[in-house]
Amino acid sequence: GAKGNTGGMNMPGMDMGGDKKKAKMSDAEMKKMKKPAKDMKNMVMIDKSKIIKKFKRQLGQVVHVYIQLKDALAKDDFVTAENQSKALKSAFTKVDMSLLLGDAHNAWMADLKMLNKANNSIIAAKNIKNQRDNFGPLGATLSKVIDKFGMISKKGKIYLDYCPMVKQVWLSYDKVILNPYYGKSMPTCGEVKKEIVSNK
Repeated sequence: GAKGNTGGMNMPGMDMGGDKKKAKMSDAEMKKMKKPAKDMKNMVMIDKSKIIKKFKRQLGQVVHVYIQLKDALAKDDFVTAENQSKALKSAFTKVDMSLLLGDAHNAWMADLKMLNKANNSIIAAKNIKNQRDNFGPLGATLSKVIDKFGMISKKGKIYLDYCPMVKQVWLSYDKVILNPYYGKSMPTCGEVKKEIVSNK
């Protein structure tokens, strides 16, 4: 009986030791995982093939208006750029977020907030320099959105261009560089970074 009791006493002791060790490990793991977990939250993998075509077409329309804004900046046309940024705000509201579920819905909500922030600053800009300063973050976010969700463009494909002078990207229908950050003063400054094919 005593032997059995000793065994019984040892077993909980061993278990408790094991629990303590596990608790310590999970504390350390939690601390270690805190930052990567946050990063992973921002880098949700979305299966583009499961995104409904209607949503991709609506994104394509957003890109279309954005490119008209880009063209206005490339022509040093402050007034048209202002009007196109207002049209872009309207295009954002026409994207039906109810077409997305779960992680995709949450990711679009976060991206839309960033798109609106940059675009609202363009709307409020007092001069073309201010418009151009905010055009960079707008294009960077929109290009990531397209990578994430896919899009169906009227023109079939678009190009992601890059200006090494301001270290900013923009989207274009044309392979020919027309720089929106410098306009007529340096129209051909930049390079095509990649071709983005419209999803069918």
